[in-house]
Amino acid sequence: MKKFSIGGIELSNRYIQAPLAGYTNRAMRKLAYLHGAALTYTEMISASAIYYNNVKTFDMIPTKKEDGLLALQLFDGEIDKILYAVKKVDEIGVYDFLDFNMGCPVLKVIKQRAGSYWLKREEELYELFKTLVNNSSRPVILKTRIGFDRNNVNILRVLDIAHSAGISAVAIHGRTRSEFYSGKVDYDIIKCAQEKNLMPIIASGDLCLENFNEIDKRINCSGYMFGRGAIGNPLIFKNLISLESGEPIEELSVSKQVELMKMHYSLLKEEFGERNAILQFRGISTFYLKGIPFASSIKSKLVSMNTETDFFEIIDKFIELNGHFFAE
Repeated sequence: MKKFSIGGIELSNRYIQAPLAGYTNRAMRKLAYLHGAALTYTEMISASAIYYNNVKTFDMIPTKKEDGLLALQLFDGEIDKILYAVKKVDEIGVYDFLDFNMGCPVLKVIKQRAGSYWLKREEELYELFKTLVNNSSRPVILKTRIGFDRNNVNILRVLDIAHSAGISAVAIHGRTRSEFYSGKVDYDIIKCAQEKNLMPIIASGDLCLENFNEIDKRINCSGYMFGRGAIGNPLIFKNLISLESGEPIEELSVSKQVELMKMHYSLLKEEFGERNAILQFRGISTFYLKGIPFASSIKSKLVSMNTETDFFEIIDKFIELNGHFFAE
C-alpha cells in the first residue's frame, strides 16, 4: 500500500475524505475511518464565527480524539480573525492538521473575500500563509482550486508562495472558481503541481473508483481526495484499498447499503439526537440508494420522513421486498 506523509505525520494510504459543508460531521467521518480513509476533514468552520463566539460553530470543533487522522478546516477573508481562530482552535481542538479553505466557490463565501476569492488576492497570500504556519502547532494544509477563472490560472505561483511560507501540503481541485463543479477537471495542471516536488499534492475533482487507476497513472499524486463520490458511499475507501492491493471489489447491494444507512443514522442520532438526526438524514439517505434499481419510491418517502419509526419502516419494507419498494 502506497503511503505519504504530511508535516512528518504518515498517512496509512493515499485516500482522503474531502470536507463537505453539511455532511462531514463526526458521523460521516466515523464511517470513513471504518472503511479505511487515511484522513478526514471537518466541515468548513468560519473564523469570524469563532471570533464572535458563535455557539453552534464551537460545537463543530472536535474536542475528542477520533478514530483516525483529522484535519480541521477554517475559512475567512480577514487575516486578523483568521489569526484569532487559529490560536483558539489550537488551544481547544483535538485534530492532526490545520486546513485552510481557498477553494469554496459559493457566492456567500466569495462575498466575504474568502474561499476561492483568495486566489484573486495573490499579493496577500504570503502573509496569510505565514499567519497560519506561525500560529498553528499542527502542520498546515491548503485546499484550493487552480485559479479564479480560466484567465487567471495561478496555482503554480500559489504553490511557490505556499512552499516559501512553510505550508505542508496542498489539495487541489482541478477547476477554477468560475467553473464551480462543471466542465472537465484539469488533471494536467495538477500533474504539473506534483512535478514541482515542493510538497505533497492531493488531487481532487470527479475522482471515482471507475476512473481512479487511469487518473493515478496519469498524474501520480501523493494523495487523492473524494468528496461528493463518498456521500452515501463510505465503501469507496475500502474498495480503493482493495483495488490497489489486487483484492476483489465489494459490489453495490441493497442489503449492504441499508446496513450502512442504519449505521450512519445511528451515529447521527448519537451526535445530534433523534429529531435533528432524522432531519439531517432526509437529504443524506437518498445517496445510499444511488444506482440501485426501483429506488425512486423509497427516496421520495425518505426525504419526507419525520420520525425514527418512519425511517426503519421504510427501509425494512425495502429489504423485505428485495429492493422493490411499492407504495401501499
